[in-house]
Amino acid sequence: MLAIIANIALAVVCLFVSDIEGLRVVSIIQLVLNTYYYLKGNKKFVSVGLVFFWLLFLFHSSRFAFLEGYGFSRINNNNKVLILLSYKLVTCCFSTLCAGYFITRSKKNNLDVSDSSVDLSDKDLLLLRRVSTYIFIFSLIPFLYVDITRLQYTMAFGYGGLYSLGERDVLFKYFSPISHLFRPAVILLMVSYCRTPKVATRILVWFCVYSLVTMLSGARITALVYILSIVVIYVRFVLARIKKSQFVMIIVVSILLFSFLPVLSSMRREGVISRADYEEAADVVEEAGGGFKSAIMEFGGTQISVIYSMMFTSDFNYGRTYLASLWCISPKLPSYLDKTNLTYTNSFPIDYQQSLGGSCIGEAYYNFGWLAILFFFIVGLLVGRLDHILCCVNRSNLITSIFCLVLIPGLFTWVRDFFMIFVFTGFWIPLIFRLVIGKR
Repeated sequence: MLAIIANIALAVVCLFVSDIEGLRVVSIIQLVLNTYYYLKGNKKFVSVGLVFFWLLFLFHSSRFAFLEGYGFSRINNNNKVLILLSYKLVTCCFSTLCAGYFITRSKKNNLDVSDSSVDLSDKDLLLLRRVSTYIFIFSLIPFLYVDITRLQYTMAFGYGGLYSLGERDVLFKYFSPISHLFRPAVILLMVSYCRTPKVATRILVWFCVYSLVTMLSGARITALVYILSIVVIYVRFVLARIKKSQFVMIIVVSILLFSFLPVLSSMRREGVISRADYEEAADVVEEAGGGFKSAIMEFGGTQISVIYSMMFTSDFNYGRTYLASLWCISPKLPSYLDKTNLTYTNSFPIDYQQSLGGSCIGEAYYNFGWLAILFFFIVGLLVGRLDHILCCVNRSNLITSIFCLVLIPGLFTWVRDFFMIFVFTGFWIPLIFRLVIGKR
């Protein structure tokens, strides 16, 4: 109850703060306070809600909280009021998200949402393993083709070459939707070995190493999000408890990876990947202020999508973005579908669309304006519900649990992407399991 009251109070205070420095203080208090409440009573220190909140903060408020100047040079000097309003919006959305999450948590008697029990028979686990393996095999060749092609095009044309890859390579275009099934299949396969930790650990290590290698193509977010997702699921479903040494190792690896990503960002602009390119990119990052500052500049840049959404949205979309995204269950979208209903950034002037990713908060503002604050209260309720469903996986909620597991990477990606990211895998993988299990 205290967490709910504290977040409502922070949202109200935020609305009345009239300067950047005051809002920064509120934002940091919000980060520390909610991290404490998320961790309270969680013996494994991990929950979907906590990671989602941290990612939201990292991608939207990290520049604002930890750097001077914020780095939005294109608008910084012209409209500081707009920057203030955009940070008010995200800070209020954080508060309502957390309030919604903790309301769900309080109704569930403070279950440990960092832990999951699997109350499935060996027969059910074998069924989960078999179906996951079938999806794995079906999507393996498309997945490898897509990743290898991306790496080749990056080396030949630089990261910009990926934007036209679907037009240059027809096979890539048709393999790409199928390849999306591969990573969720690996996650479900790992969960099916939850009672065989050694096998589950091998799957985890193999998947993470491969994902790190694919990041050399410059496409970092998908790989990073799936690494994060499979680690969270591994901790919840496979580890009996986290040892202090394991926790320290996770933190160290996270910091190293966090510092390495800006180097990849610098490398991907050139195309050719070599040791010399890596050393040159590392020098560029060092000159820019080091790995931490460069990483904050890179991740925190997602906030620009929120600022542009507030700058250029005069007629709200009233939820049509989320409804239109349902078309994404199909590998091929209808030609008459307005792309601005899928990717709201396409509604911006053409000069402001270059290298611009999405933002779940910017998308919510594009649809609802300042009512996005209430929208994120609903998101908080749903994320809390997801965490609690996964506290106990049994035969009666198996399909629902599979749906939730498949949604986790989409939820983390949605932080700096578009709602449509959920739809394809969130529809097809649970449907496949429903069709198979329904026959048993």
